[in-house]
Amino acid sequence: MTALAQIFSRTGAQAEAVSVLTDALRAHPRDEELLYTLGTVLHRSGATAQAIARMRELLEVNPRNAAAMNFIGYTLADRGEQLDEAEQLVRRALAIHPDNGAYLDSLGWVQFRRGDPVRDVGAVGHHRVVPFEPFAVAVLGQQQPKVSSGGRLGPGERGGGNRPLWRAGGGRGFRHGRHL
Repeated sequence: MTALAQIFSRTGAQAEAVSVLTDALRAHPRDEELLYTLGTVLHRSGATAQAIARMRELLEVNPRNAAAMNFIGYTLADRGEQLDEAEQLVRRALAIHPDNGAYLDSLGWVQFRRGDPVRDVGAVGHHRVVPFEPFAVAVLGQQQPKVSSGGRLGPGERGGGNRPLWRAGGGRGFRHGRHL
């Protein structure tokens, strides 16, 4: 069912994707993959509050689902809402998967949205080995001048960045563990 829903979703048929997943969830209300996929489809269709609600349902089914924690944390940070909760959720996800580049990126995004220097993401190389994540390099390229100077960013302000570093990371966007 999730494959069919993803095909619908990727071809712009969001209503059909939601319908397929909702029907499947009636038969399997605690299915983690169905709940997660429904959350991502709802998010893609612009129903962000409903997407977050599905991810919260998923956390009721499995309180250790790091992907759902990261999804909620990143999404809240992206909206500039509930940044304390966003950070808490992302840190819980990182406690489960400490070397996950997407989760590290989400933590950096929460800190960035607060206007804080991105300490944890920038310090990754000093504390642990993380597989090369092109987007993490791109984010650091955007942040580098502010982070290295210890400066603070204003709400909604993006760092001017280091274009060569950003390009080295592929210069692409990233959402919830997937490259755009």
